[in-house]
Amino acid sequence: MERSFFGVHRVLTSQDGTFRILQHGTTIHGGQRLVSKDGEDTAGKRPVPATYYHPEGPMHRMVSLARELNPAGQTFTAGVIGLGSGALACAAQPGENWRFYEIDPVVVKIARDPEHFTYMSSCQPNAPAIIGDARLTVAKEPAGLFDYLLVDAFSSDTIPVHLLTREAVAMYLDRVAGNGLLVMHISNRFLDLAPVIEAAVAGMEGVHGVTITDLRNDPTYDSTSSRVVVISKSASALEDISGFSGVEPFGKPAVAAWTDDFSNIVGALIRNMMQ
Repeated sequence: MERSFFGVHRVLTSQDGTFRILQHGTTIHGGQRLVSKDGEDTAGKRPVPATYYHPEGPMHRMVSLARELNPAGQTFTAGVIGLGSGALACAAQPGENWRFYEIDPVVVKIARDPEHFTYMSSCQPNAPAIIGDARLTVAKEPAGLFDYLLVDAFSSDTIPVHLLTREAVAMYLDRVAGNGLLVMHISNRFLDLAPVIEAAVAGMEGVHGVTITDLRNDPTYDSTSSRVVVISKSASALEDISGFSGVEPFGKPAVAAWTDDFSNIVGALIRNMMQ
């Protein structure tokens, strides 16, 4: 257990000894299987992303889709805002350029320590982990850099509102390639955030989006339910997503967009309670 300015982080082992878990406050921010379903020790083997980031989940599958959309001969570049246990590092393939953005140095310390989790050490040991507020660090990157950009900072009990505003989303999209994907993880026990993102992109010319709700009944930590929005400046980039289950195209926004001068947490809380 270690406390930082951003809260208390605990690295735990499940009661049956099969999983290592990263918990921030009361929220799980990643996990890794220690013992396979066949009872074998997984040490030394390439880890399989678990919890929200499992291979059949939308965050992992969008990496594969973005890779397919990447122009031939061009290095695939991915950015991940919010490191967690580092699970998505193992969605990478050799020769790709992956960059991680994390505001909390304690999280970077945990994710890079193979005594806790081996995603980073096994799959992306040399990938940079850029520490700082993502509104500032990602804004320094060149326009059109990312083929895949994941914003994964909204699954805790509290959310960084400034990463959800219209201005923030516009900045992310500017850093995403023309046929790239911006993916925003909005799983939250208390707040309904999908309408907030829909409103943020409403009126942005040539911007398209869908919401994906991935429901799981897995009793283990191998896969857990999640909700994401996927946004692109290319309508054709989202065509293959229509075959996924739980996909809803963006519609007419039902709420006011959050901006750097306005947000409505209470509205998001009430919408979630009414569902």
